Amino acid sequence: MRISGLHKIIIAVLAYLLLYFAVIFLVIEPLWHQVLSYSRNVLLQKSALKLLQDQFIALQGFKKNYTAYQEQFQKIANGFVNPYVPIDFIRYLEATADNNNLDISPSLSGAIPAGRAAKDGWQPIGFQVRLSGNIQGGFRFIEQLERGPRFLELKQLSIKKEIPQDNSPDPQNQNALFNISLNAFSYHATSTGRK
Repeated sequence: MRISGLHKIIIAVLAYLLLYFAVIFLVIEPLWHQVLSYSRNVLLQKSALKLLQDQFIALQGFKKNYTAYQEQFQKIANGFVNPYVPIDFIRYLEATADNNNLDISPSLSGAIPAGRAAKDGWQPIGFQVRLSGNIQGGFRFIEQLERGPRFLELKQLSIKKEIPQDNSPDPQNQNALFNISLNAFSYHATSTGRK
C-alpha cells in the first residue's frame, strides 16, 4: 500500500497541528497562567507599596507638625487637675479672684468617687469656694471659670447680697458672698496603662 502525495501532506499537516496544539496546551498555557499570577502579584505589591508610601507621607507630616500637636496636647493636659497635689488649681482660683478684686477661700470638699474614675477615667475632685467682694467681680469670676482652660463643673452656686453700710443703691458698690461648689477633673487612663 502506497501512500499518495496528498495523503502524505494531510498526515504531515495533521501531525504539525497535533504538535502545535500539544505545545500550546502543555507549554504555553502553563506559562501564560504563571505570567498572569506574577502580574497579579506585581499589582498587589504595587498597591501595598503605594499604601506604605501614603502612610510614610502621613507620618512625615505628623513629624513635621509634632510641635504644634504637642502644644495642643499640653494645653489639654493643663486643663486637668493633679488629684494628689491640687495646688496649681488653687493658685489658678486665687489668681482669678485677685484679678477680679475678690477675697477667696478655697477648700477641698470630699473624696474622689472611685466608681466614676474606674468607669471612664475622669476623676472629679470637689472644691468649695467662698468669695466675697463686688457682685460684678463675682460674676466675672464665675464667667472666667466657665470659659477658662480648666475642665470644671459648677455644681452649686449661692449668692448672698451684703447690705451696704451707707445704703447706697449704686450696683458698683454692692458686695456679695458667693458660695460655689464645683468639680475640677483629673484624668487617669485605666485601660491603656497611661498615667
